[in-house]
Amino acid sequence: MHNNYALILAGGRGTRFWPKSKKGFPKQFLSLDNKESFLQITYNRIAKVLPEDNIYIVTTESQVNLIKEQLPKISSHQIIIEPIGRNTCPAISLGMAYIQKKNSNSVVMVVPSDQLIKDELTFVDKARKAFEYARLHMSIVVFGIKPTSPHTGYGYIKTRRSSLEIQEVIAFVEKPQKETAQQYLSSGDYYWNGGMFVFSTAVFFAELKNRIPLLFDQMCTIQNAIGTEREILSINNIYPQTNSISIDYGIMEHADKIMLIALDVGWNDVGSWSSLYEIMEIDEYGNNFQMADSVAVDSTNVIGFSNKLIAAVGVKDVVLVETDDVILLCHKDSAQKVKEVLDALTAKGRDDLI
Repeated sequence: MHNNYALILAGGRGTRFWPKSKKGFPKQFLSLDNKESFLQITYNRIAKVLPEDNIYIVTTESQVNLIKEQLPKISSHQIIIEPIGRNTCPAISLGMAYIQKKNSNSVVMVVPSDQLIKDELTFVDKARKAFEYARLHMSIVVFGIKPTSPHTGYGYIKTRRSSLEIQEVIAFVEKPQKETAQQYLSSGDYYWNGGMFVFSTAVFFAELKNRIPLLFDQMCTIQNAIGTEREILSINNIYPQTNSISIDYGIMEHADKIMLIALDVGWNDVGSWSSLYEIMEIDEYGNNFQMADSVAVDSTNVIGFSNKLIAAVGVKDVVLVETDDVILLCHKDSAQKVKEVLDALTAKGRDDLI
């Protein structure tokens, strides 16, 4: 187990969770129940799989203090800092460079920082099996989420049908239209792509060298400087030159052989405000209000996230979110369009609100 590591991706903006999620306090640091944040939940879940000393976090400079505040036990060397936000492939590559420098025999599980999993016992069991398979077979292992609906907001992973617990991946598929998603659901051969992977650092860098040789060379230069007086300067000079590319597009869609472990664990990426309908406790009319004394009259499927009492009358399928300076009101089926609001605010010069 001492060769098992985790890399938590915690540098995102969480724009679809605006206005609660903002530049200064992104989604992964939010708590929906005033107890644990998404990041804390993720960290504590991973700590059940491997030693806490082997949990690393990749993030941006502006979020380091928030991480230290929410995870006081974590050491500074476990926080890997991107000098500028890039996509998941450069971020993961940077994290893998640090982990491999520490342990050349390392096998790493990469996970987002802002997902929820109800059945953590099953997840821990599956994670340990993924580590074992990745190590023994020098293979990339992805976690495929067993779909429960024809969701159009996720990418899909197609597998070769098998009765075995670990299946061969045939293809990564982009977010589909509704009709296609229904076909995927009916076939039983497709899984949601939850963005969670396990691979050895050796396998990862072999794939990176093959698929994106420039990024591989850049990471080699950075890795050679880690632990020396040139470390910070090297990262600050080289990392901004990396191309913004996702791990799926950069490696996963082209890798020679990838295996999948299916997860049926009550997974939710909480990707937008409409996700709250799936994870919050709602009343018999589908309503949930942060203030317990709020009132709903002839209203159904209303989510109210405000410190003030909400009185909902004759409305349905509505999300209301209030902060000190913003009120968001949207139909639950349009929650994904919140990012368009941020574009509009940017055009108006209101960066102070995003």
